[in-house]
Amino acid sequence: VRELDAEMPPVLVESVAQRRIRQHSEERFQARVTSVLALLALLLSAVGLFGVLSFQVSHQLRDTGVRMALGAEPRQVLREVMGDGLTLALPGVGAGLLGALALARLLRGLLFGIEPWDPVSFGFAAALLVSLSLLVSLLPAIRATKVDPASCLRYE
Repeated sequence: VRELDAEMPPVLVESVAQRRIRQHSEERFQARVTSVLALLALLLSAVGLFGVLSFQVSHQLRDTGVRMALGAEPRQVLREVMGDGLTLALPGVGAGLLGALALARLLRGLLFGIEPWDPVSFGFAAALLVSLSLLVSLLPAIRATKVDPASCLRYE
C-alpha cells in the first residue's frame, strides 16, 4: 500500500479473532464487573447469615443445654440450627427471585445467549444461595451441639 501511495494512512490489519475480541471488549468488561459485584453480594449475604446465626446460637446456649440434658441428641440440635438458617435464607431467596424476574425485562439488552426468563439461571442462583446458607449454618450448628448440659444446668 505504501508503494502505491505514500500519503495513505496506515491500515489496521488484524485477524477475525482479534477483531472479535476488540469488538466485545466493553461487554466483557461489563460482565466481569457484574460478576465481581455478584460475588461481593454473595459474600456479604453469607457473612450476614453467619453473624445472625452465631448470635442466635450464642443467646440460646442455655436452652440448648437444657434440651440436651433432657435427652435431645446432637443431630436434633444440628438439624434445628440448620433449619433456622434455611428459615432465614428462604424468604430472601424468594424475594430475590421475584425482584430478578421483575428486573429481567430491563436487562434484556445486556444479556447475550440467554433469555431474560431463563429458568436454568434462576434455578442455579436459588440453589447456590440455599447451598451457601446450609454451608454457613453448619459452623454455628456444630458449635451448638458441643454445649455441655451440666454447665448450663448449674446456672439454672
